[in-house]
Amino acid sequence: MNIPNDDDWEDAKEVGELDLPFAYRLFAGKSNAEMQPHFKANPIERSFEIASMPTKPFQYYMLGFRDFILTGELDHFSAADAASSYIRLIERMLERAPSDLLPIFAELRDSIDYVVENQVKFAADEAIYGSFSEIRAQILERYSAVLSKGV
Repeated sequence: MNIPNDDDWEDAKEVGELDLPFAYRLFAGKSNAEMQPHFKANPIERSFEIASMPTKPFQYYMLGFRDFILTGELDHFSAADAASSYIRLIERMLERAPSDLLPIFAELRDSIDYVVENQVKFAADEAIYGSFSEIRAQILERYSAVLSKGV
């Protein structure tokens, strides 16, 4: 997948959700490798910015976020936020914009399992972050429902 160009960003420079113009300024023209330090600096904010993006940038940078989760250097203080933000972004996008997520869902599937299987490693206390297993179950249920509707 290529780095999204200005046409892929549509009118992100001027309008859209609150996070979209900032996302454009931060992400536009950058490779996923260049974005890794930004994911590390604030994974919660990056997840909201990715959610606000048009389809092609969303898909490209969602895969970059996945790469960060799987291979990024997560420190003890941000690991839980990163893992939770990532898995909840997938859940949110299946609800909000499934047609944007479906084309890359197969590429995200193993990372969902990785996050769930490593909740303890991420130091994501269930009392604070919820059960990643339950979130995965909701994701898979929504995914099946979306597929059955033919979205």
